[in-house]
Amino acid sequence: MEAQIITRFLESVGQKADVDLYLKLFRSQKKESFAIIAASKRIVDTALDPFHFDLRILHGLGLVPVVVTGLFEPKDAGSQATRCTSGCGKTTCPLRSSIRARPWRPR
Repeated sequence: MEAQIITRFLESVGQKADVDLYLKLFRSQKKESFAIIAASKRIVDTALDPFHFDLRILHGLGLVPVVVTGLFEPKDAGSQATRCTSGCGKTTCPLRSSIRARPWRPR
């Protein structure tokens, strides 16, 4: 998706000054620092296409979030990560790998 199309859409639902401010703010961060998204098993199982679409929109704006799988269902983290990365286009949604959460265990 072209950044110009996405920016126009954002301007249609909000003030242009707000869109410019937040895009400038988010783009000034390291790409990996933009956001962390925890994809639940339910999202991966039932709404993966819309999830990929949202990632493509962010990518079109030059924003790359970190995606975490298994945060809510740690035993399924590996399969969730595989499903997330397998359906994402390499040029339009550069999700190469995701972080798999591990349950915390006190020592």
